[in-house]
Amino acid sequence: MQIFKLFYTERVMPELNVEFIKGSNPEVFGIQVKPENYREFMNSHYNLLRRYKVQQHIMSNYKFIQLIKSKSRFGIHIGDIKFTEEEDLVQTNNEMYLELRKAISADDFNSVIECLQALDADGYKISRIECFTETGERINVHYNGTISFSSSLETMEPYIKNSLLIDYLVKGPEVLH
Repeated sequence: MQIFKLFYTERVMPELNVEFIKGSNPEVFGIQVKPENYREFMNSHYNLLRRYKVQQHIMSNYKFIQLIKSKSRFGIHIGDIKFTEEEDLVQTNNEMYLELRKAISADDFNSVIECLQALDADGYKISRIECFTETGERINVHYNGTISFSSSLETMEPYIKNSLLIDYLVKGPEVLH
């Protein structure tokens, strides 16, 4: 699994000696990170990121729900949704969570949205959405502003460039107009 931390800057970033992805907008990019080196990597590049006024991307429940509502625009199918409180939701047999699981299995995304809005109102936080492209490539979007791909970057590059998904995650619905 390849993991990329997503960022936004109003300046052109200098080339870094790391693997990265670019959105169609030059202000949007992702830097490949490895979980075991993430903190070290961020600390070593802190001054550069600060100098270029780079902002980290973070997902909220609202952004996740908007992504699901716009899924057809990106040619993705929602495979799974996880919560930071997943264990609690399972152990307590949370009714809305169980309805969400059924709605995902049935591809009933109107019900998925309703369940997510109810769980959001109850204070539950989405941690990850697993989705699949039309060609079956898996993409995970994480609350901490990372995106991961199960396929190689070479395989995913055309999708990244053409779908506007990276731009949408970082900048929001304005990129679709």
